[in-house]
Amino acid sequence: LLTRQVFTVDTNLFWVKSKLYRRKILKFAGYFPHVKTVLVPSNQLRLKFENYVKGKSFKKFVTIYNPIAKFDSYNNSIEENSDAPFLVSVGRLNNAKGFEQLIRCFASSSFNSKINLYILGSGAILEKLEKLILDLKMEEKIKLLGFKKYPELYISKSKGLILNSTVESFCNVLVEGLYLGVPVISNDCDYGPREIIEHGINGLLYDKSKDENLIKILEEFVNSDTLSSNLKKNTSHKMDRFDTNKITEEWIEKVLQ
Repeated sequence: LLTRQVFTVDTNLFWVKSKLYRRKILKFAGYFPHVKTVLVPSNQLRLKFENYVKGKSFKKFVTIYNPIAKFDSYNNSIEENSDAPFLVSVGRLNNAKGFEQLIRCFASSSFNSKINLYILGSGAILEKLEKLILDLKMEEKIKLLGFKKYPELYISKSKGLILNSTVESFCNVLVEGLYLGVPVISNDCDYGPREIIEHGINGLLYDKSKDENLIKILEEFVNSDTLSSNLKKNTSHKMDRFDTNKITEEWIEKVLQ
């Protein structure tokens, strides 16, 4: 049993500024002689770890994607007026998730009269975001809805799901959006989105380093029924990669054998 111990990495340690912290975490994993495998949720992050410990005696790094979370409650109603079309973004309210930029860009866009923006989540910058929305006079169009036990209710009824993160380790919410049949729009950040999204097929990728990039991609999506419809038709594209049975097979093949 000891020879099958697995060390899993569920977060992007390279986002942490302290190199000492990263070294301690990796050294901690190496202290356990029976740990033969380090499990990482995306290929890009796995390569980063492999390069980080290159030349050192360490374990085998393996990529296994997180499986799809199956939902059975997304046909229920939501509290807000669902007759008005809306975009949705989900995540902890912190600087890494890029909500401040998203709010600014939405407010300055040419399409915000056509659609609302709902943001789900709680966190340290809640008051800062509330003030920003008031300053921009967007309180009727942008709603901070707080933590929701069933975010899939909102995702499934949205026109599109936006991820404006600076960094991720895998991006579960993108897979969940696609599973729910919703087009996904994401910053092409490290790590994860480009392993889930094929640009122009099942979603859209952009570079958030400039506000105009985010505004342009959202305008294209909101203003083009053809684009949003085609993306919606392809939300099942290559989703078998994240099926629970497929992930179980990979665990058996890559970890347990």
